[in-house]
Amino acid sequence: MEDLYLNLSDKTEGINFLSRWIAFSSGKIKSHADSYITDYDDGKQVDAVELANFVSEFARDVYPARFALDKFFNESGASKEWTSVEKAVRRSTAHLMSRFKSASGIDSIDELFVHDDFDMTFGDEEKMEIEQVRHHVREDYWGANKNSLQSFVDEGEASLKQFEDIITKLRDCAGSLPSLLQEELYSKITRYEDRVLYQGEVLDEEVLSEELAYYKDQEELPIN
Repeated sequence: MEDLYLNLSDKTEGINFLSRWIAFSSGKIKSHADSYITDYDDGKQVDAVELANFVSEFARDVYPARFALDKFFNESGASKEWTSVEKAVRRSTAHLMSRFKSASGIDSIDELFVHDDFDMTFGDEEKMEIEQVRHHVREDYWGANKNSLQSFVDEGEASLKQFEDIITKLRDCAGSLPSLLQEELYSKITRYEDRVLYQGEVLDEEVLSEELAYYKDQEELPIN
């Protein structure tokens, strides 16, 4: 299996994930996340399985907020995010960003990250700086404007429900497959959940539906 974005068996990775996204959680989930982080930082024993299960629950809680911010800052808020990041990074990094934007015609930070010339123009330190500043910009914006993003949050909740519904069907299907196909499908499910819950991707429903149709067909085949 290819490397996952988040290794749930690694307690440090789990705690780092909670720390990174805790500003987008609320209520009991946020309180529990803070307790895990505090216990870990204080050197207290943290059960790896319990932490992994909680990180999965936490990821589902913050997904709609992450979705909403991605949607907003890649549409009407693209210039707002760019300006906020450019103002907050070092002067040399801001100069590079300004020149790159003018030359390439891009409009958003996401377009910057995927541009063919990004790696040649920005060094590792500058990339990390932009990513970290961008994250703080989003934290601040969420804290001050979450109510205005509610329609995007609702869309994110619907997207997550749709994803989890089809993942449940895939997992149910896996249970009735021959062992090799079962292992293959469970591995795919793990990767899909990693991409959506932890990386924050939005997967094409058609791709998942095609996966389900394929494995449903395998259920009907005779086992040799």
